[in-house]
Amino acid sequence: MRTWDVDAHPKWLAMEAEGRFQIRPSQHLIAKHLLNNPGAVTQLNMGEGKTRVILPMLSIAWADGGNMVRLNFLAQLLDEAHSHLHSLLTDSVLNVRLFRQPFHRDVAVNAVNIAAMRTSLAYCQSVGGLLLVAPEHRLSLQLKRDELWGTDPVACAASDDLVSVPCIDIMDENDVLLHHRFQLVYSCGTQEPLPSLQARATAVQALLITASALADQPGSVLTKPGVSAWVDAVDPMRQPGSFCSLRVIPGNALEGAAGPICSALAQALVDHPPLYELRWLHGHPLKERLAACMVDLSRSVEALVGAVDWADGLAEGQQEMLLALRGLLAGGQLLHCLQKRHRVEYGIRRHAPGPLCKRLAVPFRAADMPSERAEFAQPDVALLLTTLSYYQDGLSVEELRQAFEQLKRMGVNAQHDVYRQWLQASGRHTNPGQVPAPDSIRKVDTSNAAQMATLHRCFSHNMLAINCWLNACVFPAETKQFPQRLSCSAWHLADNPRIIGFSGTSDNHRLLPLQVHQSDPNVPALRATDGHMMALLLSNPTCLRLPEDLGPTWQGALAMAATNNMDALIDCGALLAGVCSRVAAEWVMPMLNAHFKGVCFFDPSSKQWVILDRCQRCMPRHSSPIPESQALVLFDDARCRGADLQLGKNAVGMLTLGPGICKDKLMQAAGRLRLLGRGQGLCFLATHEVARAMYSTSTRMQPAPETPHPQEPLFKQHVQLQQLHHHEQQPHEQLQQSQQPPLTSRHVLAWVMENSRVAMEQGVLDWARKGLHFAASKAHRTRHGGPLVQEEGLEVKHLWGG
Repeated sequence: MRTWDVDAHPKWLAMEAEGRFQIRPSQHLIAKHLLNNPGAVTQLNMGEGKTRVILPMLSIAWADGGNMVRLNFLAQLLDEAHSHLHSLLTDSVLNVRLFRQPFHRDVAVNAVNIAAMRTSLAYCQSVGGLLLVAPEHRLSLQLKRDELWGTDPVACAASDDLVSVPCIDIMDENDVLLHHRFQLVYSCGTQEPLPSLQARATAVQALLITASALADQPGSVLTKPGVSAWVDAVDPMRQPGSFCSLRVIPGNALEGAAGPICSALAQALVDHPPLYELRWLHGHPLKERLAACMVDLSRSVEALVGAVDWADGLAEGQQEMLLALRGLLAGGQLLHCLQKRHRVEYGIRRHAPGPLCKRLAVPFRAADMPSERAEFAQPDVALLLTTLSYYQDGLSVEELRQAFEQLKRMGVNAQHDVYRQWLQASGRHTNPGQVPAPDSIRKVDTSNAAQMATLHRCFSHNMLAINCWLNACVFPAETKQFPQRLSCSAWHLADNPRIIGFSGTSDNHRLLPLQVHQSDPNVPALRATDGHMMALLLSNPTCLRLPEDLGPTWQGALAMAATNNMDALIDCGALLAGVCSRVAAEWVMPMLNAHFKGVCFFDPSSKQWVILDRCQRCMPRHSSPIPESQALVLFDDARCRGADLQLGKNAVGMLTLGPGICKDKLMQAAGRLRLLGRGQGLCFLATHEVARAMYSTSTRMQPAPETPHPQEPLFKQHVQLQQLHHHEQQPHEQLQQSQQPPLTSRHVLAWVMENSRVAMEQGVLDWARKGLHFAASKAHRTRHGGPLVQEEGLEVKHLWGG
């Protein structure tokens, strides 16, 4: 039964006919509420048609030839949204035209281009078209205008005309688009070398080598339960001289151990400096005070070391190195970076075109999805994460060749000494039947391909060799800094009185910009949206633990999904990070039973969902003879939000759990099962690290005993049998752990809600800081007509000397 007037909205009727669906009363209520409440953002459960139905309803209601309607999507969902809207609104009797105007800093801003863009927008408005953008496109245009303010007034004024075009903004997934952490920065000024680069790089590399050695010592503070974890980012048969792939786990255990960890690292540095550049620390008469200075920010360095001793007892280079170490330890940068997951939160952007191919680590949007143009703003964090990335990825053959060429440019004695250190660190790593590395640098011939293959096997993950390459080939060229910056945030995105949005989750609604407000219709049928999803998850209580004897994490996750006949693997925890989706699909294919005719996954090269069949033929999903309901569907980390596939009515999905997942991400991932609770089922898969965190949270919160749900999924018994089979093969220590109460979805919800609370508390200052900057920049533009330029503080003495 329709709850809206067909005469008032004839285009909605045409959309129903073209899309072969009927607008539900709840969808009409949401659309009506947003049409009448500018500045409102609302919540509706996943699978209720926000993007597929409500957004087109709002778009064609406003796009009447007098309004410019701008649809804001996440960058990774922009292509999929364009495809859906094209099939529903453009390739139909409605004939709504879609426009895209991507913008980035390298776009040439001149009179011709600005006129073309302005004409395109005017035409879009006049024909009732829709403009599809990503948030970085909008902010980049604003920052480009600000960048041109002092150099090209004409282009700046033309850009301002584009920025000022009145629009109606519709935000899809507003909780992410308007997230308090979202920010875009333009560096400006004259590029200059990073101050104290050598001291900073040496401090980073020395600390990582020391941390790796400390983690290898049984009983050290880094090996305490709940403090650290090791990942399989490198070959499980770890080479001597390589990094131990250490990652520390945030939580109470780390908070209690942070001080002892930093003190142990500082003491190890002064007692046994791992690098030649730090040899002055060993036997230094002030070494105890120097170690205390590295871990104490409560007093100035002069107070800790002594004013006279600081000024006269340490050379300028030694002071810089000590201050860099102080920032990494006392400033918390080392432990902060060691909490991040490689290839999930940071990594190297490889295979990027032209100027985007930087060799420094960059932030990742999701697992194996580097940001196209983002970089880490803090230089010490960039140095640290870059070094960690190459320690875990290793050097390519060409990069190692460059390292040896740099080595051969040194003096003769230095060549022999450095190469001897590389050999000692690698332990002349060979297996029976393999050719050992040359025992002298004089025997190294970088033009010999066979010898380079041997050297690559021995030194690709050698930390000293990687340090040599980074210090000579990467850091001097890639770390140049700008003295000033311009920045925009989600507050600038929301600076429009005619903005609306919706999302399936609303956990961070208290941290939205103040220009918008959470406003849900006061309708009983739409209340308790979060409670409904939580009830669905509680009705699917099974939570498995990933056995540690199944090889690399990604293989273990796929094996668990295949063994338990799952229809979908929803990789919310990014356990498949580091492996190509095509490789994962080919690996799991032989393990699938006869019901599955292929594997469905998202192919980043073609930017579409594809299906790989058992004959290794890969075809786009829309043209494949195999429906996704007859394939194992792999939702990678980036596709755990917004993706919509037609799974079987009785499909069962396995949702992976990774460190620090918050409730909104979990709910969005579970929402990929559109019929969850109406035939479809779900189980969780937790790593050992996550299981320990859930038990710890459960102990603190002391939840009430769980009452078994009367309608537990039919697959639960089978899953528990598979888990028991693995327990029978575990050693005694793991059997003791398995005697803990079995994990359930109640533990999962308690854990993610605690993570959400912590994330919200930590985000308040960032939210307030960006809000104050927005207000200050707006006031500055009103008074002076130009942008607010922020000065960068790059000197180590200014950062860590006080």
